Amino acid sequence: MKNSLKAIYLQGEKTLNIGIIGGSEFTLGFELTGIRDIVKIPDKTDGNQVVDMFREIILKENIGILVTDDKTMDMIPKEFHEMLENASRPVLVILSDKGLSSSLSDRIKNSLGVTVSI
Repeated sequence: MKNSLKAIYLQGEKTLNIGIIGGSEFTLGFELTGIRDIVKIPDKTDGNQVVDMFREIILKENIGILVTDDKTMDMIPKEFHEMLENASRPVLVILSDKGLSSSLSDRIKNSLGVTVSI
């Protein structure tokens, strides 16, 4: 079961994985499922360091979906935030208690060809 969470879809013959970036509380559950592409952001990390951590994980060619949370996104500059949201790969998924945004549904549809409805 652990391996089924890592490999999410194929692009050609290449398997793309889920990447996770966030604080230790956010990333813990993903670690327990067996996801390995995880970047933990230490407490009191400044915005520039967080941008560097995002760059580190998005430059990995095997990351197809990048999952983070609102708290992490609030740490980065607005311009970088917009660049991440508009990128075709990896698809950025921002988890929050507000639910799935319509823009996320559109990005998933455009990237994977799957319609998501809530």
